[in-house]
Amino acid sequence: IRTMLKCDPLGSSKYIYENSTDVQICEEGVESTTDLILGEIRRHRGLLYVIQNEPLKPKNLNEQELLEWLFVLDTVNFCFWSDSEVLFTVEYGGQLWTGYRALRAGFLKALEKGVPVNKPQFYANLTQEKLADICKSVTCENVPMLKERTECLQEAGTVLIQKFGGSVQELIRASYRSAVQLVELLVNNFSSYRDVAMYKGQKVFFLKRAQIFVANVWHVFNGIGYGAFDDIHVLTMFADYRVPQALQFFGVLKYSDSLLKKLQKGVHLEQGSDSECEIRGCSIHAVELIRKKLCKLVSEDPDLNPESDIHAILIDYYLWNYAKDHCDAVKMYPIHRTFTVFY
Repeated sequence: IRTMLKCDPLGSSKYIYENSTDVQICEEGVESTTDLILGEIRRHRGLLYVIQNEPLKPKNLNEQELLEWLFVLDTVNFCFWSDSEVLFTVEYGGQLWTGYRALRAGFLKALEKGVPVNKPQFYANLTQEKLADICKSVTCENVPMLKERTECLQEAGTVLIQKFGGSVQELIRASYRSAVQLVELLVNNFSSYRDVAMYKGQKVFFLKRAQIFVANVWHVFNGIGYGAFDDIHVLTMFADYRVPQALQFFGVLKYSDSLLKKLQKGVHLEQGSDSECEIRGCSIHAVELIRKKLCKLVSEDPDLNPESDIHAILIDYYLWNYAKDHCDAVKMYPIHRTFTVFY
């Protein structure tokens, strides 16, 4: 049994896929995307390379501070799309950054100025005005959902102080090297990480931000120390709005005409609506199909290490990075627009 999560995104995704009306998974797209990623695995002797060159890394942080940095960012890692042609943009290091990377740039600039943005004691009492200043955009489009981001940070800081001694280290230690346990700690203690919905009479789980925090700790600490999780393989892809766009581009996902027309017109999907659940659930299921095919092909190739890390995490990072780095190519496939703190 691959997953032991009580709140099981993998099981939820299968249920959604089997009952989906507006989103389909195309076998040809699964096959061609598997072949594409297999080529990357052969070229780079694995997929770990996709997470080794992430820009905007803070310098000179100790392990505790690095954990705090990862947690505060993942607490506000949601909803960067805009109905405007103008994007939320932050300048750092002589470059302009948009979306999630703009948020990282803003927090990094503040950290380098001595603002303790990664400390729970700081953001438990954060104001909207201060967060707006930290995330100050060089365009007229400011960071989306400022109020909700402030509230998420206030709650996260307060819970850490009240339940975990104000320490992200203690939160990690309470998981006892289990990715599953850490996801469930996040879901049970922090409401903004409780990424669930009702779909056709059944409760379904996505848990995007809870899982991505665990994955980020794993890869930043290279799977050792605080990053040592004995069950890291159970995590699914992180169901957001960018990876489904990449999956459309690669021919893995196909939307119904009615859904496609809505998205092309910029119609917002409600969080928890059937269409939104189908996009996210079918994305998780599709990446799992790709992962299984990759594992089989790698095990059969004498030139590849059968122990290569073929995690859904790494497939997700590859697809997300592809969509961001080839935005002009993929933009003909619409993202779905949902105002939510979950992704």
